[in-house]
Amino acid sequence: MEQLIQDENRIQALCKLLQNDVDSLQLRAKDTPEKKLEEIKQPVSFIVVLGSSAFGAITLVFARNTEDFIYQAYKVEILDTLSFNDHIPTNEQINKLENQSIKRYIDEHN
Repeated sequence: MEQLIQDENRIQALCKLLQNDVDSLQLRAKDTPEKKLEEIKQPVSFIVVLGSSAFGAITLVFARNTEDFIYQAYKVEILDTLSFNDHIPTNEQINKLENQSIKRYIDEHN
C-alpha cells in the first residue's frame, strides 16, 4: 500500500496518457532545429513499477508549437501496452519495444 501511495502521481499520469487527457502535457523539442516546427510527433514510453511487476504504455504524442521549442500536446496514440510480471524491464528492453512499436506505426501509416 505504501508504494501505491508514493507512486500515485505516476499512476495518474499513466491513466491520463491512456485516456488521451493531455491538456497539461508539454514537450520540449529534443534538438534545436534550424527551422521552427509547427507540430511534432514524439514517442513517450511510461512505466509504473509496483512491487516486482511493472505496467505501462508506449505512446506517440502529437503536439503543436506554443513558444520557442515548447509544444503543447493535443493527442496521444497508444502504440502498445506493457505488462511485466515478476520482473522490472531494463531501459534497453523498453527502448527495443519502443523502436518496434514505432517501426510498426510507420509501416502501417506509409
